[in-house]
Amino acid sequence: MVEQRFSGPLFELPTVVYARPMTLNLDLAVKQQEVVDELKTLNYQLVDKPAHSGEYSVAGNNITLVRRPFEFADGFRDVQRVKLTFSRSRIQSMADVDSGMGLGLFQLEPKMMGLMGEDGNQHRLYQSWKSMPEGVVKALLLTEDRAFFEHDGVSVTAIARAFFTNVKAGRTVQGGSTLTQQLTKNLFLSSERSWSRKIREAYMALLIDSRYTKDDILDGYVNQVYLGQQGKDAIHGFELGAQFYFNRPLQELRIDQQALLVALIKGPSYYNPWRFPERAKARRNTVLKLLSDDGHLEPKEYETAIARELDIQVRGHVSLSRPAYFDLVSDELEVALPGRSIKGARIFTTLDPLSQQKAESSLLSTLPLLDAKAGVELEAAFISIDYSNGAIRAIVGNRNPNFAGFNYARHGKRQVGSIIKPAVTMAALRSPEKYNLASALDDKPLTVKQPNGDNWKPRNYSREFWGEASLYASLAHSLNVPMVNLGMELGLENVADFIEQLSGQHNEINPLPSMVLGAFEMTPLEVSGLYQPIANHGARQQAYLISEVVDAKSKILYQHKLNPEQVAPEQAADLTIAAMQGAVSEGTAKSLGSVGVKYKLAGKTGTTNNNRDSWYVGVDGRELVTVWLGRGDNGNTKLTGATGALSVYRHYVTQRGAIEISPHYADDVEMVNFSRRGQGKLAASCGRGSVTLPVWGASQFTSSGCVGDEITNFFKSLFN
Repeated sequence: MVEQRFSGPLFELPTVVYARPMTLNLDLAVKQQEVVDELKTLNYQLVDKPAHSGEYSVAGNNITLVRRPFEFADGFRDVQRVKLTFSRSRIQSMADVDSGMGLGLFQLEPKMMGLMGEDGNQHRLYQSWKSMPEGVVKALLLTEDRAFFEHDGVSVTAIARAFFTNVKAGRTVQGGSTLTQQLTKNLFLSSERSWSRKIREAYMALLIDSRYTKDDILDGYVNQVYLGQQGKDAIHGFELGAQFYFNRPLQELRIDQQALLVALIKGPSYYNPWRFPERAKARRNTVLKLLSDDGHLEPKEYETAIARELDIQVRGHVSLSRPAYFDLVSDELEVALPGRSIKGARIFTTLDPLSQQKAESSLLSTLPLLDAKAGVELEAAFISIDYSNGAIRAIVGNRNPNFAGFNYARHGKRQVGSIIKPAVTMAALRSPEKYNLASALDDKPLTVKQPNGDNWKPRNYSREFWGEASLYASLAHSLNVPMVNLGMELGLENVADFIEQLSGQHNEINPLPSMVLGAFEMTPLEVSGLYQPIANHGARQQAYLISEVVDAKSKILYQHKLNPEQVAPEQAADLTIAAMQGAVSEGTAKSLGSVGVKYKLAGKTGTTNNNRDSWYVGVDGRELVTVWLGRGDNGNTKLTGATGALSVYRHYVTQRGAIEISPHYADDVEMVNFSRRGQGKLAASCGRGSVTLPVWGASQFTSSGCVGDEITNFFKSLFN
């Protein structure tokens, strides 16, 4: 049994799951505070002069940091001291401090999100004993087995010393087991206290010591030693222990922190530093005293170390409880590597820890107020994607980010309501010879004969009719009747086909007039997929979470390949975004306020019949966010998209920070000034009009002299 166990791996290594690494390059639109927040998320320490890995400083518009060594998906990067200089929310320069060489690209290591596929409920991160800090190994040997490198697996001297000490004390106060015996017990035997078990333990320890090197045995011990518990999951090994108690790599721990880990070996529950801090501190100081007596610590170092508080993190964790995230990782993994064993692999995902944190905090902050308005506890979903490539940056499946309940983000099929209107608008704008944002649509009482013979009379939410409204105003103000008229002009089956083309999903869409008002169901993740090509100039990219999977030998097992598909003209997509910007500046999303106007954000509210669903989709220069609120029983929420989901997004984008939308229109798109005629109509204006809109193929306005460099330059000035 011993030989069989030691001939292979002593334990299964877990699959480690990481978020995305923050990638920085010159002239990147990123605020200095965002990089500081990332460093805080990675638990870098703010110091005056960074000298060690995991440290950083801030001086004016500069950040100096020492990146930790890390094995990225594409190779190892060593410790590096880098200076970042910012100007106007962009990176102006990056340089290696030691060489003085400028850098064009720099990556911070990704945050570890958790472990998958562990050996039972055991968690560990492997690290050889020779790569561990000297203080940890020295403290371990002084405390547990001074003669480890001299004995043959069993120390008669240690047994005798323990025997006489225990007799003198009248109880068991000291053990005589060597590290080899402790490892033997942990791997092969129970914790039963009996002479027969001790004899078996000693025999097996002698056998192990005779057949395997001290390095092998010590490597096994430092990765197997039990150091604590997180719920049902056991924390094993010093490297994971450092993450669990201090949220930092073992190499970055001070000597007093290293001593605490060694102190816990005697009894992680009894010396639990959260429950019994004084007890844990006393035991830690005992270990520090052994180090001092052995000459490993100078007197001043010893006094400083024992005076320190425990300095542990608020709550121990190694795997973040993010059910919606890990469920999606598991599902994508099954598709990417079906049936493959990935023990010891590393999974790199696209999750942005900053976006995820702000998504969760926004829901937790706004839901109590919205619950009060609704008179019931609401459910929620939140998804953020990088619309340029489909990478999922944040996902929350229900109102409690830590609760593994029903995942509304992925599985909650709900009617989409007015969220569908940008797709209908875009369907029309594909035909520039027929439609532009100033195109007039009828907004008058309308009766539509249904296939079953019933009459359907769509109404605007305000119960008022504008008479006539531009396509721009119809989308910005979410007018129902003009959209129904537009959908019937385009052909309902054509619109349904285009919606499926945009989303890349087959949806059960019945081509009835009510379809253009969102009388069909999609999940929040599918809605995100629908909007992604709208925000990405008409190019569809499948939403994804796993970017790479690398095995224990650093071989890439899987790498996501981008496969963009142009499903609509970029001009039509960009004009649709311009109309969605109108929703923020003057329409149904106007309550987004100054942040929306300042960063020229785009958005669309959505409300379904009887206020059952509250939707909002928001777009800035970085990401596309979909928020859904509703009831588990599909009842009335008393909320609209503007009073519900938009509140969540407003909190999110304020906390996360917005990136301005800077349009780059195709050459055949020109800016035209329009003046308002009545409530919703637009007419080309030669002067400085009340609204300036992009027009694809603006020849119909040329005769009025309203297209040209002067107006184009005026519009461009708005974005500079």
